[in-house]
Amino acid sequence: CKNLSELGETIRERKKSEHKLPRSYIGNLGDFLTFWTMCDDASYVRLINGGENHSLEAYCMDPFEAAEPFRECFASVHMSGTLEPIPEYVLELGLKRCDHTSFPSPFDPENLLTLYAEDVTTRHNDLQIDPDNIDRIMEHIVDLVNGVGRNTAVFFPSYDMMERFISKRLPERLDGEVFTERRGMTQVELMDTVDTFRSSYGGILFAVTGGRISEGLDFPSRDLELAIIVGLPYQRPSAKKDALMRYCQYRFESGWDHVVKAPMIRKMRQARGRLIRSGTDRGVAVVLDNRVTQIPGFDAILSDDLVRDCNLFFDRVMKPSDFMLRDQVARF
Repeated sequence: CKNLSELGETIRERKKSEHKLPRSYIGNLGDFLTFWTMCDDASYVRLINGGENHSLEAYCMDPFEAAEPFRECFASVHMSGTLEPIPEYVLELGLKRCDHTSFPSPFDPENLLTLYAEDVTTRHNDLQIDPDNIDRIMEHIVDLVNGVGRNTAVFFPSYDMMERFISKRLPERLDGEVFTERRGMTQVELMDTVDTFRSSYGGILFAVTGGRISEGLDFPSRDLELAIIVGLPYQRPSAKKDALMRYCQYRFESGWDHVVKAPMIRKMRQARGRLIRSGTDRGVAVVLDNRVTQIPGFDAILSDDLVRDCNLFFDRVMKPSDFMLRDQVARF
């Protein structure tokens, strides 16, 4: 490592003398390997990642170090719609003398309805005991998409779960064009897919909860009116997750809450939040997992007929122009 770093420094000096960008990939590799072998065992975990591209990773488990500028400045303001649970956020960053508050949404709560089905879950143990869970979830998706007929996003907990439904020919059973957020898409490819979906009527967008679509894009007005959230997006088991849980259990005495529960709640709120981006938007979120009742403040309502309750909601909130558009599309 030392020899690589020294060679890299020599290369940088030579390039600098030649008025070139003083960059050295060999030097960067040496610097990283040095850091990887010597990083603090207390707050870092060293990982050897497998897969198609093997890699080494030094993962910092504590955001306390990166948050030092917040603790040194006179005052700072932290604001987001997904900071909850705020006490955990404050604790992780080590913020002192912190005042915090939560404000209700400025949008009419009557414009958003959240439903859930009691007969399905993606909990690993339940899928092993009752594999028909997947078929029931699939039937719910087909019934909702075809029975409601509005621009719909189906958020899966992972790409693997999405591929599982695609392999069972779910897209072929849906009355509308299906657009898919693929693993490894470039930003241009992703935006082309999203823009085409936005301009459709009755289109279906397959995406991943916690992915780029569910956390970073807006779908105003009729661009998105129904969000189907399949399962709860808990992190998959991994060496990184296990190490982080042990660290948070030691540091905060709540490894599960910090590493597993809080990120899951944020992802769920982000996905549902795609529906309401302005005071005139309205939409329905349907959670296909009975564990949603464990999420504080999510306020999902049990439904024994999801399609009926969705259509009743839209009939109640629709404007006259919406009925005219629906009739035009039906005649077309």
